[in-house]
Amino acid sequence: MRTKAVVFGCAVMLAMGAVAADVNWQAPVSGSYADDTKWHTGKAPALPGDKANFWGNGTYTITFPQDFTNDQSVTEIGLTEGKITFDTRGTSWIKPTSPGNILPSDNTFKIGRYGHSFNLEGTGNGLLQFGLIDAVLSAEMGDAFVHTTLESGMFNIYDATGVDDSGTRLVCAHNDSHTNLVTWKEGSASRIRQIDFRCNGPENIFTYEGGHHEVFWGFTVACWNTGVKGEVRCLGGVLKVNDRFNVGAKTDSDALLLVNGGSVYAQRLGLAVDNTSRGQAVVSNGLVHVAGDLLVADHHAAKGDFFLYDGDVAVGGHTYIGNVGTGVVEVAGGTWESRNQTSVGCSWNAVGKLLLSGGAFTQKAGALRIAHWDGTQGDLLVTGGNHRLQDILTVAPNGGIGYAELAGGAVDAWGFQVGRYWNSTNSVLKVSGGKHTVRDIAVGEGGMGYMEISGGEVDCRGYVRLGNGGAELRKIKESLQKSTSAGNRTRI
Repeated sequence: MRTKAVVFGCAVMLAMGAVAADVNWQAPVSGSYADDTKWHTGKAPALPGDKANFWGNGTYTITFPQDFTNDQSVTEIGLTEGKITFDTRGTSWIKPTSPGNILPSDNTFKIGRYGHSFNLEGTGNGLLQFGLIDAVLSAEMGDAFVHTTLESGMFNIYDATGVDDSGTRLVCAHNDSHTNLVTWKEGSASRIRQIDFRCNGPENIFTYEGGHHEVFWGFTVACWNTGVKGEVRCLGGVLKVNDRFNVGAKTDSDALLLVNGGSVYAQRLGLAVDNTSRGQAVVSNGLVHVAGDLLVADHHAAKGDFFLYDGDVAVGGHTYIGNVGTGVVEVAGGTWESRNQTSVGCSWNAVGKLLLSGGAFTQKAGALRIAHWDGTQGDLLVTGGNHRLQDILTVAPNGGIGYAELAGGAVDAWGFQVGRYWNSTNSVLKVSGGKHTVRDIAVGEGGMGYMEISGGEVDCRGYVRLGNGGAELRKIKESLQKSTSAGNRTRI
């Protein structure tokens, strides 16, 4: 069938004066895309600028001949009832190098009429825009919903030569008021430069059930339009985002990242990154690894939450909980490893909370800072689990309002530091339960700190420094004089 592709190229050369047109499939029949008899004009789309439309209702399948290439600008699937399947197994459906007269905005592949639930967009003439390689793609539609399923094969929405084309992207649910469902099945794989999930419908879910998927630049969930909402569910396979992964990225947006069986790798993860946005991550099984920073509530009046119930979370960069807005991280199970500093309540008027009710939280390097800066509020509450801090736990070191309570579980820390500098006036560490081990305790070195032990046990294996700057240490059993000592170990 290679000759057929050559004939398409000749048609372009011989029809210099021809006008690109809408070419409609004779639905609901199945057949080959290259079969002229299946199109209402009697000719398969061939001209640059042609628009291939699949608008007829019903259930049918489009197949493709070996070595098929495509050079029209727009392909649109828009049923009001029915299901259509694109089957490129044994071949590939690609947008090849485009001549200079193709408008960048014209290079699209759209599923779902009007708003387009699934929209492959390309710009930058002369670059490969996208390819369906040995792929099966289906779209099931009704008046109120659009469900796009990537069943098998490679979906390449990225320049294969490695040229970074800034406009090549996948847009889902752009201005679409339908329920929008996008599912990547176990046999699928993808290479995509950028994903924008813009969601105006009542339910918008982007699901990975399996396969290996790589996003080379950014993945943005609930963006572009005010008040949008959307979910990304990783139930299997691997999702790798080589740059920013933002969940809740527009004013009043509401977005969720759910990981239950899949693996997510991101260079940088942000939850609630625009004004009054809401972004949430829930890990109930599987893993999330962030090579760089994790930012929870990264804008004024934003609300971000991260819940770990089981599985594995690792953060290689700085963890900001309540970076600018209100952020909460709860570890109820599984393992969480922070490989750099963790700050809870990070900037002026920000509020952060770290709740450790189970599992294992490890602060591998850098301090765990509760109320990092002046004007912030930070809380730590430990009620269960086994946790290790290989650096210090410092409460309100620079003038914020910091409260930490160890009410259960076990914490093994390098040091407790309460009220570190001159402007530390609201720094509280309370122990009311659990068994905890610490090397050194410093209360009020330079500022005012308050530490209370009303229950549980603290095994201090180094020094206890009290009193500088008006520090108070109260309710330590009955008094330090009555505590038992063994060498340099003081059990409080």
